[in-house]
Amino acid sequence: MKTQFGFTLVEMMVVIALIAILSTYAFPSLRYSILNNRITSKTNLLVNSLNYARSEAVIRGGKIGLVPADKTGLDWSQGWEVVSNPTSTSPTVIKTFDFANDGIQITETNLKTAITYTSRGGVLEAQANPLFFNVCVKDRSRGDPYGRLLKIEPTGRVSLEDAKLSCTAK
Repeated sequence: MKTQFGFTLVEMMVVIALIAILSTYAFPSLRYSILNNRITSKTNLLVNSLNYARSEAVIRGGKIGLVPADKTGLDWSQGWEVVSNPTSTSPTVIKTFDFANDGIQITETNLKTAITYTSRGGVLEAQANPLFFNVCVKDRSRGDPYGRLLKIEPTGRVSLEDAKLSCTAK
């Protein structure tokens, strides 16, 4: 008598049902992980860029700043540029950071169009009050990761003020 190897239709249907059930739990957490990694990497890049601009201002002995790359002055989500003489009519670009639309929104809460560091490392726009950057998921829905809140002191020091920022949900 010949022995047959293989799966029955019932066994195959049970496996497919188990895969479907498990995938309904895996995909939302995968989306969460991807968005959380994007928020973290954008936050770290913004902190590194601010620190870079500050050190360049001290090294060069002049004003160095960060400006949004989109030229409207308020949308930091598409990237930013490190420039010398940011308040002049034709600033010199030192370094550019451009991003594709990846679903992460970066806004400066005081609606500043530039962050200018002086030769002593301080921030011109933060002389009276510190500046804050929100890094959040665009069109955040329930279940998306928390955002980050960065604080820039008048001295130029950048710190993570809130790692669990409750961004506005739709």
